[in-house]
Amino acid sequence: NFVWTASNPAGCVKRCSLLYTDSSSCNGDQSCMWVDALGECREACDQYKLEQYPQMVLSQVRDLCFADTQCRFDRTSTACKRRCEYAHTSQASCTADGDCMWDQVNYRCATHCNLLPGIAECSSNPMCSFDRTANGGNGTCEMQCQFAYPTQAACAAVSPKCAWSTNDNACMSDCAPLNEGQCADNSLCEWWSNECKRRCDVAYADPTSCNTDSRCMWDSTQSLCKKGCTYLTVDTDCNAVAGMCEWVPTRRVCQKRCEAVASTEAACMTNTVDVTSRCSWNVDQQ
Repeated sequence: NFVWTASNPAGCVKRCSLLYTDSSSCNGDQSCMWVDALGECREACDQYKLEQYPQMVLSQVRDLCFADTQCRFDRTSTACKRRCEYAHTSQASCTADGDCMWDQVNYRCATHCNLLPGIAECSSNPMCSFDRTANGGNGTCEMQCQFAYPTQAACAAVSPKCAWSTNDNACMSDCAPLNEGQCADNSLCEWWSNECKRRCDVAYADPTSCNTDSRCMWDSTQSLCKKGCTYLTVDTDCNAVAGMCEWVPTRRVCQKRCEAVASTEAACMTNTVDVTSRCSWNVDQQ
């Protein structure tokens, strides 16, 4: 019925479950916390500390903290704290806690992205994305741009990490850190060779930089960088770029139109084997 506490003042105290039978009085005592799932008052997460368990090392105390579904271990302060979703029930109190953020997808309080330790934990939160290039290549979990920067001005201030999408009327994350699912949800990105990249029309604004990317091509008629013809695998997508591409139904492939391949006879005749086998210079149309 009693438990030893190393808190100031240290001593033997009555268990929280025997002291309180309702959430209000329980949560009013900082050494206790109310657990809705159990309908009872329990000792608070900060009980898991070295002072409380002098016979243990930090890693053992940390494991005790992890084992308690109400608690989380703060690696920075080495303190065991109550998980944000249990500590706060309102958006105001949640956002006032620097360790927490209001989950705008699930409408509950959640641990802030930058406190999530790994890719799995980070990816499980719909508001976060894991940037593999940050922190000296070790990666870090960050809040996605659409949640971190709600205005166009704020979004522009962190370019090129984020970019404003007029289609979504929201700030969208740099594509590189996103996993395949997040990439598909971002209108500025596309999944390419097992990584997420900016769409050609978003990534490049001039023909030189556009044409240096093998997946892209510059459409001079629209002054726009587009995905290369050979990567358009559906006839409707291919035909939508009629000025640059043509669909070959017998091979079910999209290829670049000969007139779009080269603008001079020399370039036309010295292009790739595939091009020279199907294209020729038309003297009459010079």
